[in-house]
Amino acid sequence: MKKLSFLLIFSLLLFTACKKDHVDATNTKTLQSSINDMTASLSTIKQIKFNEALYILKTFGVEADGDVAELKALGQLIDGKKVPEIMAMADQVAQKNGIEWASTAPPSLGEMNIFGDDKAKESDANDVKANSLSITTRPTGDDGLGAPTAIQIIPRLVDNAGNPVSFTGAGLEATLEVFSNGVKLLTAKNLMQDNNFKGFNLKFSSIPAAKVMDNKIDITVSVKTTAKTFKMTKVGLDVNPDLLKVPAPPKVDSWQRPRTLR
Repeated sequence: MKKLSFLLIFSLLLFTACKKDHVDATNTKTLQSSINDMTASLSTIKQIKFNEALYILKTFGVEADGDVAELKALGQLIDGKKVPEIMAMADQVAQKNGIEWASTAPPSLGEMNIFGDDKAKESDANDVKANSLSITTRPTGDDGLGAPTAIQIIPRLVDNAGNPVSFTGAGLEATLEVFSNGVKLLTAKNLMQDNNFKGFNLKFSSIPAAKVMDNKIDITVSVKTTAKTFKMTKVGLDVNPDLLKVPAPPKVDSWQRPRTLR
């Protein structure tokens, strides 16, 4: 009996020792397994916040297109990191991107799963029922001569009648893509937590002048709910050509003087 008890205790200790307390991003399988181990050691509330932190980092902390590429880039970013380090990284990314999220705040983004479980749950705050997406744009700022310095782009989820739908406590991924003459100029992301979302402030100084045709741009905004991704495009928006981004001139050291040929 004592021998059996010893074996049980030894097996339990061995199983516990095998659980990881840091991210192993050797491959997608080890990434998911290690994150599951880390999550299992947390309280319910901390599990939700940890999943939110991972979502923040996957969506805003890496430069990649598509879920597979984003997941791989996330693994490289957090490989070897423990829960407190990942939470701190998510705080920094949220602050940098102007996202109203903090690791110490109550859960606020619905149920997140970076590994792609998009099935609607009974309490899924991201399962917002809407008919379509609308976009409002308006010039903002003043360059000192009465001309705008940016465009405020505000998306709204609306019902069949075109009225904004009401929702709170969500974490909908909102993506802005900017084009000119069919060429993509830039991409920006943010989180829509309710239908009072402030949207995107597109500064003209962030748009490369060399790629803008006829001083006009087109924009596409998409908002991803649990069940559907809504998308809307606006074309022919005017920009202030004097404020567009131009490459800095090459620096020349002041001590270098041109040689005179004789």
